[in-house]
Amino acid sequence: MRPIQKLHQVFMMLCSLVDMAAAGYLFATASYNFESNLRYTVAQLVVFAALFGLSLLLFLATSFGASKPLRWFGIMGSFTGSGLYVIYLALLVSFYEGGSFGTFASISLGCVGVLSILLGLAWHEKDTSSYYGLLSD
Repeated sequence: MRPIQKLHQVFMMLCSLVDMAAAGYLFATASYNFESNLRYTVAQLVVFAALFGLSLLLFLATSFGASKPLRWFGIMGSFTGSGLYVIYLALLVSFYEGGSFGTFASISLGCVGVLSILLGLAWHEKDTSSYYGLLSD
């Protein structure tokens, strides 16, 4: 594996860890009102679970080299696609979290996503690649 691909994989793994932490933080600190606003509360819980699940799939693909998340979400395999994926996760975090941790998480995830997209465009990648296990070696 080339050093730039390994660096990209490490940054994607760090983004998934930050995003899982943000999802856990959002789940723990959100106010739930089941009696008067059930629809919003259920939607909020579904978004938090989806955010954690999508981050977990990125973590499994980047840290252990799992192939199923890449088959389900083929966008994660390329530099440009994984950058768009991380920007989507950053937008989910920024929509629900307005505090300092959410701001840090969304800005850092957005910056890594934009840099990944620029790297993919500069490299002129044509196909998707797979990740190799970083933690399983």
